[in-house]
Amino acid sequence: MLICPICGNNLKRGEKTYVCEKNHNFDIARQGYVNLLPASFKKTADPGDNAEMVNARHSFLSAGYYSVLSLFIADYIKNNFVSPVIIDAGCCEGYYSECVKNEVQKAEIFAVDISKNAVKKGSSVYKNIMFLVSSVFNLPFSDSSADIIMRIFAPIALQEYKRVLKSDGTLIEVVPGIKHLKELKDILYDNVRLNPEPENCRAGFELINSHEIISKIHIFGNENIENLFAMTPYFYTTDIKGKEKLNNIDELDVTGDFVVNFYKKM
Repeated sequence: MLICPICGNNLKRGEKTYVCEKNHNFDIARQGYVNLLPASFKKTADPGDNAEMVNARHSFLSAGYYSVLSLFIADYIKNNFVSPVIIDAGCCEGYYSECVKNEVQKAEIFAVDISKNAVKKGSSVYKNIMFLVSSVFNLPFSDSSADIIMRIFAPIALQEYKRVLKSDGTLIEVVPGIKHLKELKDILYDNVRLNPEPENCRAGFELINSHEIISKIHIFGNENIENLFAMTPYFYTTDIKGKEKLNNIDELDVTGDFVVNFYKKM
């Protein structure tokens, strides 16, 4: 189901490369991932999350702080599919992909992210997932080839989702609820705004279910608190004074407010 990101022809796997009929070659990295990101989709030399953000996210998620979300998604897929083809679009280091694979062992999962740092990390840790460096706006998959696309706190690319999903395909989308991480923002900022009300209308898709998960999460240890901060957009929008407020905090209770929307392709 993989296609060449340059010409769109099918890719065939060789011993060390993927190649299409027009002889475009893509090396298989030592860790097992393949870089299918054309230069035209790079806005910087090293797009996506940097190594610091990737390592912070991996450490935080691996500690199980968001397990209530990952298990909810995995259980839904387990109860509704037998051997689905899944694309984790904007996967970072693949934590959610691995959680699903553990519960749905017959699933074939492709984890896609524009960050080479993220994909390299994920393919080093999770060996049952196929990792690809690619943009979600140019997914390297043939038309109507996936049963499920997971979009978890990632950029949205509805046209590509619709192209790649099968006629009865499912889009699983996770977005922050209005109170998500409010307590962290209370520390960082003087004037805190709640998150906007999540959208649940997507062109070309029918909403079939929506579920909000609200969980109080107790974070122990300053390193874990700093890791949470580093994996959020606030890391880039908080001034030095705000960042310094986290330095001496060793325990923090935050609200995990996750809105999970399930859509069918129309």
